[in-house]
Amino acid sequence: RETVLYGLAGKLIHESEADHYTKQYAYYLQCARENRASSPDGDVTNMSFDNYLTQVYYKTSLAFEYLKSYMGDSLFDACLQRYYDDWKFKHPEPGDLQTSFESACGRNLDWFFKDMILSDKKTDYALCYVKHNGSRAILGIRNDGQVNAPLEVSAWKDSVLIERYTID
Repeated sequence: RETVLYGLAGKLIHESEADHYTKQYAYYLQCARENRASSPDGDVTNMSFDNYLTQVYYKTSLAFEYLKSYMGDSLFDACLQRYYDDWKFKHPEPGDLQTSFESACGRNLDWFFKDMILSDKKTDYALCYVKHNGSRAILGIRNDGQVNAPLEVSAWKDSVLIERYTID
């Protein structure tokens, strides 16, 4: 069975040619750009199937990929292990995941749990300008979104990663 993505997502990819992550991102991006986003913990009886799919499953999955990229595999795994150790054989509440993660990583993750996961806020960074200064580049970056999430900026030359910066 082959499914074709419609609208913006259909212009970006054809489902049979994309990996799972790319499909989820395209679906979520289409929903977000059309302002059909809602909080994943909202009343599901008021959500369309597409909205439910993109907000509850895709947005959450993509957000955790973002967090994992920000933290790195080993710290992210340590956070998951802490959550498991804290709550095995118990009944955690939704906020307990944030508490375990913050305890394990030593960082405030409100930007992730409150703004990215439990809201309809969007991340939207814009590259305003690039100024070249010898062998270096100065970037002007503006946050047009409502989430003050960390941003990773990478410098590449001839398909080789040269430098990577995280702006908190």
